[in-house]
Amino acid sequence: MTVTGQSFGISVGLNALIATVALVAFGILRTLKITKKFFAPKRYIPEQEPKPQKLSNILWGWILPTWQATEDDVIAVAGTDAAVYLMLLKFGTELFAGLSFMTLIIILPTNVEGGVVTNATISGSADLTNLDKVTITNIPTRSGLFWVHMVGVWLATLWTYWLLWRYSKKAVVLRIQHLMLSRKGAESHSVLVQDIPGIETGTLMGKVVPGKLRQRITAGASKGSHWMQSAGPQRPKSSGQQTAAQSPGSHLRNGTNGVLEMQPAQPVNGQQSIE
Repeated sequence: MTVTGQSFGISVGLNALIATVALVAFGILRTLKITKKFFAPKRYIPEQEPKPQKLSNILWGWILPTWQATEDDVIAVAGTDAAVYLMLLKFGTELFAGLSFMTLIIILPTNVEGGVVTNATISGSADLTNLDKVTITNIPTRSGLFWVHMVGVWLATLWTYWLLWRYSKKAVVLRIQHLMLSRKGAESHSVLVQDIPGIETGTLMGKVVPGKLRQRITAGASKGSHWMQSAGPQRPKSSGQQTAAQSPGSHLRNGTNGVLEMQPAQPVNGQQSIE
């Protein structure tokens, strides 16, 4: 179906109406006594320090403080994930603002100057409308105005890539800072290993792989472990050290003389956590 100026205007107006209703509803609900704890729960948690800034009860009083909030403020109150989410919103805003500006200043005036689509051609065609006067359809064939579109594509691509690079780099820096400042724990210092040969109970290998094939895999893994042990540099082991072949489920620890010790650990459902 051909899009006319009237249908386009109705679509824009309908979307604008929905957005306005949603923003007004949010502005009202966040100030009501019965729902304010839902929209600002951290302000009512006694252990929460620091607490979020109290926003004005004005209908649009939340927009400016939210936009002016720094990354450090957001991280201190809501964590790294919230900061990255706001960064994503800013990325989208800058991306579409830049593309819209370029389109309004460069692309649309170029299309209007084409002159192919006129009132006569519109009346004689069922596929053309007044909106085609501002599209690439209005540019004559082999016209030099097509170079404007070519340059516009490159500008839009470079603008998008530059924003992606800038915001991706900031997100990586925030992630690294989060890992460096957070307390040590299993989230960043453990690796989950499954289906370890020799630990059959509860693993996928013990349930699916046939018995003879499972025995061959286990035997091959054991031989490989013995070969790596014999091929490696021979160092004296302390009394508390074990090899990987002797203890399939274990934790790696720094031992004496720079040798890794294998501390036995009880497997849970065929899974091991190697720290």
